[in-house]
Amino acid sequence: MRLQFIVFITLSISLILWLEWPKLKKWGVKEKAVFFSLLAVICIFMFVDVPDTPGTPTLDEFLFKPLKRFVQP
Repeated sequence: MRLQFIVFITLSISLILWLEWPKLKKWGVKEKAVFFSLLAVICIFMFVDVPDTPGTPTLDEFLFKPLKRFVQP
C-alpha cells in the first residue's frame, strides 16, 4: 500500500512538471523557486509517515482558535 502511494505521488508530480514545463520558461526566478520548493516539500512529506499526526479538524482548531474571539459576537 505504501509503495502504491509513493508511485501515485511521483506520477502526480511528474504530470505537474510535464504540464507546467512550457510555462516555466516565462516565469521569473522567484516563481520557479517557489514552484520547485513546493514540489520538494510534497516529496519530503511523501516519505514521512507519522501515525500520530492530527487530522484536519484538529489542525483547523489549532490554527483558528486564536481568531475565534474576533469573529464571535
